[in-house]
Amino acid sequence: MLVSREAFDEMIARELDALPPEFAGKMENVEVASEDWPSEEEMRAMGLSREEVLAGLYVGVPLDRRRTGYSSLPDRITLYRAVICAGARSRTEIRRRIRETLLHEIGHHFGLGEEDLP
Repeated sequence: MLVSREAFDEMIARELDALPPEFAGKMENVEVASEDWPSEEEMRAMGLSREEVLAGLYVGVPLDRRRTGYSSLPDRITLYRAVICAGARSRTEIRRRIRETLLHEIGHHFGLGEEDLP
């Protein structure tokens, strides 16, 4: 089931609004966006082949690695619509996948590694 980009972005916005205040209040200098698919460059940078799945990507400097006076372009969390929607049977399942992917990528923003995240 593939939803429109507008519907997908609305689902992302709802999930961001639903974040617990202790997380939302600490997300600093982060932009959340959506794309249909990860680029070849993003896949290569992650060491993934086209056959592998990348539902979301965090690019930036995690909070625990920022130094005093840190100033940079916003970090970016990208959720990939076609990947997240692939095989979903309902909007509810898409929203669940968005939430899981978003929380995973926010974990990277807070400095958690892959081994620390579900």
